[in-house]
Amino acid sequence: MQHKYNKPWQLALCAVLGSVILSGCGSSDSDDESTAPVRETQAGAVQGVEVTYGYAFKGIPYAQPPVGELRYADPVPAEAWEDTLIANEFGGACIQPASTFGTAESFEDCLYLNVYTPKDAENRPVMVWIHGGAFETGSGGASYTPSGLLEQDTVVVTLNYRMGVLGFLSHPDLAADGPSGSYGIMDQQLALQWVQDNIANFGGDPNNITIFGESAGGASVMTHVASPAATNLFHKAIVQSGAYIGVVDQPTEAEIAALGEAFYTALGCEDIACIRGLSAEDILAAQQASGFSYVPSLRSDILPSDVKTTLAEGSYNKVPVLAGSNLDEGRLFVGIAELGRINAALEEDKTYEEAAAEAALKPEDYRDQVAALVPSSLVDTVISLYPLSNYENTSVAVSAINTDSRFACPSLPQVQQLATGGQMVYAYEFTDRDAPSIIPEGNTFDLGAAHAFEIQYIFGSRASREARGMNAASLDLADAMTAYWARFAENGNPNSSDGTGTLWENLQANGNMLELDPEQIDNLSAADFAQRHVCALWNQSGS
Repeated sequence: MQHKYNKPWQLALCAVLGSVILSGCGSSDSDDESTAPVRETQAGAVQGVEVTYGYAFKGIPYAQPPVGELRYADPVPAEAWEDTLIANEFGGACIQPASTFGTAESFEDCLYLNVYTPKDAENRPVMVWIHGGAFETGSGGASYTPSGLLEQDTVVVTLNYRMGVLGFLSHPDLAADGPSGSYGIMDQQLALQWVQDNIANFGGDPNNITIFGESAGGASVMTHVASPAATNLFHKAIVQSGAYIGVVDQPTEAEIAALGEAFYTALGCEDIACIRGLSAEDILAAQQASGFSYVPSLRSDILPSDVKTTLAEGSYNKVPVLAGSNLDEGRLFVGIAELGRINAALEEDKTYEEAAAEAALKPEDYRDQVAALVPSSLVDTVISLYPLSNYENTSVAVSAINTDSRFACPSLPQVQQLATGGQMVYAYEFTDRDAPSIIPEGNTFDLGAAHAFEIQYIFGSRASREARGMNAASLDLADAMTAYWARFAENGNPNSSDGTGTLWENLQANGNMLELDPEQIDNLSAADFAQRHVCALWNQSGS
């Protein structure tokens, strides 16, 4: 059951941004409960654990479990507790499909967040991370250990939110109770309100909050930038590979309710009471068979207009923005699809060499691969602009088309539109083709600077990156990127106060972006970026 709201995050084969692929991003920090501090929240006291560079308070409930009458309802703040909550374990991930590379345990009771704070923190900038995963998978748990950001004296919050059909579908029966849909976005906004209300007791400054996220998390950040309901919940935004313009058609409230009605009618439910009585397992099984992709829908209270229109009209939250994409975004998706074919062949008792040869895309596959990515009217044009002779193999060529059409070129008009609003905008491209892979080995081509590969340069520590096999130049780039991100969170400017490091010019100054490359961090003009990614085609076609 496909519908028209397609987007690049769906191509991630759901679970690639979950805990499996990023398990090496966190450091090997050990927790020491004997020195754990206690902090007060409005709902009760929490006791954390000691980690490298600070403390972690894990699995703090920010909302009541979204079950029973709270399934398909706006989140409700967590109930108070009397005894001190021992916050030493992450809350369960929200309901999601099993990982492509293993089984992911998930729960409907999942609305928890985690707070990481430097020791002796007081009034420090706060960074709130929203994970990616196609609005269908992932969590804010162990994958995102912010050791390097703690070392930069920054408070970090990670969170879970409802995903898939439970987070982003609706039903006509809900209209009587007010606006409906986009419950995952509502969860995120309640978590941001929790941060406003409680973060001062953890050493954070509630008046200096940066939201940041990657892929679907980056798109979530853009949703909050466009949302009138998020005004004053944050003060800066970082968008990593999360473009909307030219990529996403956002459904209306009525359209998403109609989709939900069709989905649940197929399960034998005609009303919301029946839907709330279904098991989460039955819903998840139907979700996996549905073919739906997920995207925040319009809601009169949180997103009255789509993000593209809101940016064009200038009616968004005008906060400083740091945003960008990766040089080889598309290679992740092509690589994961290839691994799936290799694994299928291995199950037929073929050798790896036989499986890889069978799984690799061939030149004769090129036209069909292009046709799957672009409208039929563009196939010949795209093939002429991306001749196979320019690439080392068919997979790399297909990946370039995916990168340019779905990430690079949509990101450019988005940051340029934001730059007209008067606030500072800093744009980047991450180009480290030596980045360690975040998926299992076995591809027939180099994944380069693929989608999500930059996350390990922000999360984790130098030690955890070394353990992943990161080379010296990439380690230095990671240190620089972590510092850029942390300085931006502190004062809205990623540059050092003493003038050290490459100057990151704001986009308004002369149209320059920053190329985050291990050989040399340097300026990159928007014009050169557009030429590199054939944006004259993609931004004209809107594909």
